Amino acid sequence: MARSERGVSVLFVVMVLLVVAGAALAILALSRTTADVARSGETTARLEKVQAALEQFAATSERLPCPANPAADTGDAAPNAASATCTYPAGSVPWRTIGLRQDDALDAWGWKISYRVYSGAIGLTQAAGASMVHCDTVEPSPAGRDPATGLCRVPPAAGGHNTSEAQFLAGKGLSVSSFGTASTDVAYVLVSHGPSGLGAYTTAGAQKAPNPASTDELANLGATGPFIAKAAVTDVAPESAAFFDDVIAFRRLPDFVKRANLGARDWPESGGGGTLANITFDQATVSAAVGSSVSTGSSTGQASITFTGGATVTGFDSGGTQNVSFETQGGYQGIGGAAGGTMMISSLTAEGLRFQLPAKARQLAVTFANFGRRVGNVREQVEFKFFDGAAVVNTIVGEGCRNEGDPTDDIATFSIDAAADFDRVDVKALPATTDASETAFLFVQFMTCVAGVTCETSLSVPSNRC
Repeated sequence: MARSERGVSVLFVVMVLLVVAGAALAILALSRTTADVARSGETTARLEKVQAALEQFAATSERLPCPANPAADTGDAAPNAASATCTYPAGSVPWRTIGLRQDDALDAWGWKISYRVYSGAIGLTQAAGASMVHCDTVEPSPAGRDPATGLCRVPPAAGGHNTSEAQFLAGKGLSVSSFGTASTDVAYVLVSHGPSGLGAYTTAGAQKAPNPASTDELANLGATGPFIAKAAVTDVAPESAAFFDDVIAFRRLPDFVKRANLGARDWPESGGGGTLANITFDQATVSAAVGSSVSTGSSTGQASITFTGGATVTGFDSGGTQNVSFETQGGYQGIGGAAGGTMMISSLTAEGLRFQLPAKARQLAVTFANFGRRVGNVREQVEFKFFDGAAVVNTIVGEGCRNEGDPTDDIATFSIDAAADFDRVDVKALPATTDASETAFLFVQFMTCVAGVTCETSLSVPSNRC
């Protein structure tokens, strides 16, 4: 009897141990599952943060950055400038270039997030490569995109502002298969190589070996895809050809352009569609209006000049009228005042230009060269005074918002709703803010429009609007 009881006791203990072991394994499995779910959620959040930073970068740069060198940890795009050719097309997120921290460019398992972007001759990493701001949403006779760059045509090119959205987008983008749905117009792809990390780079710049045996995971290591998103397969070894644990995020090009506020617009047609006056003060246009050839850095010899379309421009200063000048600043041609030494419009003698219009307008758009802000946040100022007949209907003061003298920011554009109809506007230089130093600028473009249309000069882009 005692022996039998001992046998029962041993069996009972074994059963208890088995139950405890099973419970422990279940708890461990549950813990791992919970941890994996948490890390997957964290990785998704980091991918979304990188997407937002890429779109913010594009909103101000009108392009996407190239990937960073995955074997280095500078966080800089390579090259760190506009370029159709990226040095490391199968690189990682350029976290410093897009204004993120290093940790933001790692997934929850500590691997670098890979970044692929549509680049090349008509790609998104060239200057203005991601921008449709010069495309037209309502264009009866589209001329097609620039054949060399794939960009919207910009004046003075033939067919400027005459490229449709569809023409800009045609044939552009990376290919992605997302849970069986194929897209061929993807702007960029972000790849987390999952818990296994096969093929991913560490912060030390080493690539985890071996490369995946899975053809889908190998595709996600490539530079051009097609990239794959699908349900995870983790019930086999990571080295198995069936294994898959990548997580990807991407944005289709049409959606990306809208999110970056770089979409096309309904550009007013010259002489109609809401545009009343539209003058670019280049040498040919000014010479034609003056009636003889004008030279850079000189007076036109006339105080009033009437341009095609009927708009008359008159120079003035604190002493009365002055001759209009023709000058070049930062590669941009334009008109100014001839009384001062700079041949620009200067605040030292309250110089300005008066624009008398043949028809009443509601909106004004202008582009200035050499107008901006200086060290210490000193900002140049300009006054726009609107008239209806002899009555002043509004006065608006604008300040420089770009760094004056910076070759990449050497022009400034304004789009102003006068809040009332006007047939004349006086544009005058005011002393700069803070220290009342000289404001001096050149008038490059001038446009007036009726109410309710987009009124922006051809040089107006997000990076130079004030």
